[in-house]
Amino acid sequence: MNINKQDIIKPAFKNSNNCIIMCTDNGFAPATAVAIQSIIETASKDNYYDIIILHSRVSDLMQEVITAMDKPSNISIRFYNVGEIVGSMNLYTANRKTITMEAYYRLFAPWLLDTQYERALYIDGDMVATRDIYEVFEYNIGDNLIAAVKDYWGICNCYIDGDPRREYQESIGIKNSDEYVISATILFNLNKFRTYFTLNDILKLCTKQEWLQHDQDVVNVLCQGSVYFLSADWGYVSDYGNNHYLPQYLQDELALATDPILLHFANTRKPWFKPYTEGYLRFWKYAENTPFFEFLADKIVSPEYRAY
Repeated sequence: MNINKQDIIKPAFKNSNNCIIMCTDNGFAPATAVAIQSIIETASKDNYYDIIILHSRVSDLMQEVITAMDKPSNISIRFYNVGEIVGSMNLYTANRKTITMEAYYRLFAPWLLDTQYERALYIDGDMVATRDIYEVFEYNIGDNLIAAVKDYWGICNCYIDGDPRREYQESIGIKNSDEYVISATILFNLNKFRTYFTLNDILKLCTKQEWLQHDQDVVNVLCQGSVYFLSADWGYVSDYGNNHYLPQYLQDELALATDPILLHFANTRKPWFKPYTEGYLRFWKYAENTPFFEFLADKIVSPEYRAY
């Protein structure tokens, strides 16, 4: 499958060859707007923030509201419909109600973006930045395909007796579960990615089987052995209660995340679902400055939490 030249995304700013990628659907777009607001409020006036949101089901009205969010001139927000590329492909998500096919779209970014782009930072829509995220573009990741954070919060399952996670990862070709990464934060080395793979390679792998962890499994199969590991500060998730199962050296690595740059409200720990989850006040601080504050607040079930 080829993408027409006129459909390739070109840089929003002449003097910037980096961009920020996000993926969403209509239902998750309000939370994604909060993530974008956090980028806006922590951005430096000295950098350029070219934000591109990949989707296939975001309404025109939702796009208009988000792109019209108040922002300085060094920040661009654009939507890109991936629907024609995906077509009727079976992108498996049936095992998780909270995951949609849009999760796979991040893997298409190297071919959707013009070759002028050298790096793209993907972040999930259920994250917020606590300070300027542009510094990640200054990291020297060498010839690695990506930079990413180890999935400490999932790796722990590989050390729980009776949990099938390690056996599953071995079945899909993961050689070292301790190096399995979470796909919530990915810095793509775009030229390297394009050299190693084609878009058809990615599409074929995405639809190869019913992946337990969807795009995240695909990322790990593609990139194992070619990952620059970022600190957990670049995608901090609060402990689900299983981190103590990690071997000590991984616990020590995780303990170094004392000043998270990106807070990740992963799985069910969404501030609009789960009361008082770690970092929730920062989420609502940004949410208040978006058009979606009341919409998100109305989702809160607990009257005490809503009132607070």
